Order: sequence, then C-alpha cells, then structure tokens
Amino acid sequence: MTPDRLIALVAAIAALVSAIAALMVVGQASLQRKLSYKPQIVFKPQSFTYKLNNNKNDIFNRVHLKRSSNTHLNKSNIAINIGLGAALDVVIHWDYEYQKSVDTINSYFSKLEKSTKISLYINELIIDNEDPEIGYQFASRYGEDFHDYILSSNQNPASTDILIPFPCISLNCAILIYSLNAEGKINRDLPKLTLAISYKDIGGSKFKEEYDIEVDFYNIVNNGDDILMNGKIIFNKIGIKEKTVKGLEGIRKRYAELINENDFNKNSML
Repeated sequence: MTPDRLIALVAAIAALVSAIAALMVVGQASLQRKLSYKPQIVFKPQSFTYKLNNNKNDIFNRVHLKRSSNTHLNKSNIAINIGLGAALDVVIHWDYEYQKSVDTINSYFSKLEKSTKISLYINELIIDNEDPEIGYQFASRYGEDFHDYILSSNQNPASTDILIPFPCISLNCAILIYSLNAEGKINRDLPKLTLAISYKDIGGSKFKEEYDIEVDFYNIVNNGDDILMNGKIIFNKIGIKEKTVKGLEGIRKRYAELINENDFNKNSML
C-alpha cells in the first residue's frame, strides 16, 4: 500500500470514528431530553383500619386510610408522579375477582349459619341480611378512571386523587375475618385485585404498568359484635417475567378448559 493510500485510509477511519462519536453524542442528548420529561407514576402503600359488625354484616364499610385522605367515598390521594415530566391521558383500570369473592363469603355465611347472602349483578353487589331493621346494603362495581394529566412532583408536590374500588378491599378484609370465624384459620387465597395504568409523556411515548394489590392485616380485635382490623395495602409491580408466567398460566387454563369441554378422551375414536 502506497503512503498516499495509507494516509487516505487513516483519514477515512478517523472520519468514521468521528461520525460514530457524533451519533453517540446526538443519541445521548436525545436520551437526556426524553429522560428530562419522562413521567413515572407510583402508588403509596397504605395502612388502614376496617370495622365489621358481626350482626349487621356491614361488609361494605369503607376502610379508613391512615396516610391519605378519607373525604371522598370512592377516591383518595394515593398516586404521585415521581418523574420529571407530566403524565398525559392517564387511564387507570381496576380488575377484581368478584365472583370468587361472592362465592367465598356466601360459603362462610353458610358455615356460620347466617341467613345473610351476597349477590353479584352487572353493576353492583347487594347484601341481603333478611332483617328488616338492617335491610339491604349496596356497593357499585368500579372500572376505569381517567385523568387528562398528572403533573410531576416537581411541578405539583401534592398527591393525586384517583378512583379506588374500596368495596373490593372491604370484601377481602371480610374474607379474612369470616374465614377465621368459620374455619379457625386465615384464608390467604384472596380474590385477586389488580391495577393497570397507562399514560403518555409530552413527546408521545406510551407507558403501561400493572400491579397486584395485596391486602393483609396486622391484627384483628374482637369487641363484642364489633370487629376491628388493622391492615395494609401494598402495590406490587408486575414485571415482564411475571407477565410471561401469568400469560402461560392463562394459556394452560384455557387449554384445560377446552379439553374438559370437548372431552377428547371420551370422544376419541379407537
């Protein structure tokens, strides 16, 4: 290779390295810009108290949060944007195993020889105590909550009020209490309560997170017919691995249901 060609090759390599370095600088700057307005919404863990009267079976009593407001029937300020930018077009969706909850509580009513029954309808739950002095109790089923935006804590340090399905939390508290009374042990297999939240940043990038909501107790105190529970609510974020496992479990469940419905073993031809 002649000296001229060698010099040209070195110059080309140097130019390529410079171009790559420039691209890296541009990419880093772009990343920094995105991080500068990226939102991140989290939910504050909560301690609470819950009261249940053993005669009235007033399951739908709202839990009293110790770290957040209790002024609204179905909202509380538990959401906070710890990111650097505002979250736009926020959608919060709650999901709950209502049927499992109703079936479990009715089974405990039967074991405890209570005439009370809880029923599930499209938009509500109803408790029938069969006592004219107590009457019926109602609770709505909650679904989605919408917010145009949630500012970052730098812009607004106050937490944001969001819709909370308090009846679902109360139902799980009641299952913990009734299981202890009916079976002498705590039922930890509670109906699953989940939360999914989606939002965008000011650049249009979309984000979605999911949480399993854990309802547990510190202690249960009996005071005559009144039962007091001190408990906690924890938001456990579901990662990619957990989502994959849940997806596989769903596929296995649907496959098993398909096998049972068609009864392939019985209908197969030999």
